[in-house]
Amino acid sequence: MPPDGYKDHNFDTLTFPAGTPFYRSYLYSRGVHGAVYYGSGANCRFDDPAMNLGVMYLGVSMNASIVETVLHGKAVQSAISLDDLVSRGMAVMTFEDDLTFVNYNGVGLSRNLTTSEVFTCQHTESRAWSAEIMANGNQDGIYYPCRHNNQEYSAVLFDGRTIVSQISSMGRLDEIDKVFEILDDHHVAVM
Repeated sequence: MPPDGYKDHNFDTLTFPAGTPFYRSYLYSRGVHGAVYYGSGANCRFDDPAMNLGVMYLGVSMNASIVETVLHGKAVQSAISLDDLVSRGMAVMTFEDDLTFVNYNGVGLSRNLTTSEVFTCQHTESRAWSAEIMANGNQDGIYYPCRHNNQEYSAVLFDGRTIVSQISSMGRLDEIDKVFEILDDHHVAVM
């Protein structure tokens, strides 16, 4: 759990300039604008436990977005259904403002008074860390390595911190060759 007074910590951060592309896998039936969704259900890793502030999970790369959504379900996954790919799309979005994330990677972990357990622990615990950062109000979210591939990075963006400036769809996941390359790299077949 975060130490007392964590919300007032001088956080180690990373800043991405306005216009930096981020990737998000979304339910294709919602349309590309449905990819801009800040969930507030307190179900995922860095959600607000009080369910007041929504969060949106983003991949810093398309690889990260696939790892965090399509491959997220199990630690060992040898195959996924083609229907899983048909039902999801990939969006690329940019934001109007610079985005400053608390750095939960590398030396940022110790500088932010935590360890890699913060993104692998039970979600109730990681949400407590996130709530303290939300309470600080000076950061836009959290930057962290993907659980199933720590060479890929994701970010959770807190609602109300910026506005999407551009969004476009790359298409359904089954229509994107790079998706199959990513799955192959992770030794996951499509059935």
